[in-house]
Amino acid sequence: MGDKLDIIIFGASGYTGRFVIAEMIRICRNYPDIRWAIAGRSKQKLEAALLVAKDKAEDVSRIQIIIADAEDEESLKAMCRCCKLVMNCSGPFMCYGEALVKAAIECKIHYIDVCSEFTFLETIKKYDAAACDSGVLVINACGLGCLTADLGVLFLQQQFQGTLNSVEAYLTTQPEAIRGLPKNVIRNSTWEALIFDAMAKPFWGSSKKVGDLKLEPELKTRIFVHKRFNRWCVPFPGSEEIVVQRTQNYFKHSRPVQFKRYHSLPSLITSLASFIGGFFILFLLKVFCLSSFFLKYPRIASLGLVTYGDPDEKIMERLRFDYLMVGVGWRGDVKGAPRDEMIVEVYPIGKRNAPYEGTAIAVIYSALTILTEREKIPKCGVLTPGAAFRNTSIIDKLNNDNLKFEIKATNKI
Repeated sequence: MGDKLDIIIFGASGYTGRFVIAEMIRICRNYPDIRWAIAGRSKQKLEAALLVAKDKAEDVSRIQIIIADAEDEESLKAMCRCCKLVMNCSGPFMCYGEALVKAAIECKIHYIDVCSEFTFLETIKKYDAAACDSGVLVINACGLGCLTADLGVLFLQQQFQGTLNSVEAYLTTQPEAIRGLPKNVIRNSTWEALIFDAMAKPFWGSSKKVGDLKLEPELKTRIFVHKRFNRWCVPFPGSEEIVVQRTQNYFKHSRPVQFKRYHSLPSLITSLASFIGGFFILFLLKVFCLSSFFLKYPRIASLGLVTYGDPDEKIMERLRFDYLMVGVGWRGDVKGAPRDEMIVEVYPIGKRNAPYEGTAIAVIYSALTILTEREKIPKCGVLTPGAAFRNTSIIDKLNNDNLKFEIKATNKI
């Protein structure tokens, strides 16, 4: 074990992986004992990714390059034998992720990823027993969206000083990033993952129950377009609700928190267009079975949103990420309607491409927390970020860097 690398970043030459390399170089200046490497199927692309990172670092020559292919199980196992933890940044995960999970478990190393694909999260649950037999952790959804939602709910529970009944989360995008219909902003691999998820999920929303419990008062989905925080909001059927629900179900001896997630937009027109557009795509996929068309002709199906290369950097630099999370419950006796409210904001700072740089920060600190606070994390299994990191200092680590969890208001309702 002493000769092993601590972390290998798999898929490091991809769009997400390049951000992870840059943030890893920066963050690991404070963790000089952490030994890490990058991996992927193309040495040329990995070397190019390091050249980009070299502009932001004194020296990258010490960073080892390992060749491994998601479609070659033996190469994945050879890579996994070299490290204690593998960080998967290569999607779509439904196509390329499962083989690496199996290799990591077989080689008895920890696995984490940045996946937010519903289909993959459902698929990987079946490896829980195998992970426990090997004594390792498999933690999905350590990217910006799901991890911040999951840890944001835990942060609210810790700070609320009472019984939290429900949390409504509003993901906000700055207006300048969504004027008109932008072009070349969704990577094809992301588009493929969205189509796979749309085919696997119901028309809209997720389960109304938290486990097998019927909680009162029940948190119901708000009307399809509503105004809050001076913005127009629509339900968003992402994986955050599923991840948060699993975390809440994991802690069996405490009352689970109900959770709903919304996307907030600057105008009624954009909100209606977002809702109608999303529903229309689901309708075409479910009723007319057009998934093959959407996957084969992504640029036509997306009206130019999808790109086969990197997203338009000028647009990506204007993107911002901001979660407003409204927790409601009781600070005293749990009787009657909830009386107390706390609003928490979760957001990255100082980032030009907030979604991807924030994802890099989130997954890196997930890996570092596993390596440095192993005794505070469950022994093994397929876990959500909240289930794994509840008793660790990961939120403090993120707060001390560029991903903030802040209490904005406490109110009586």
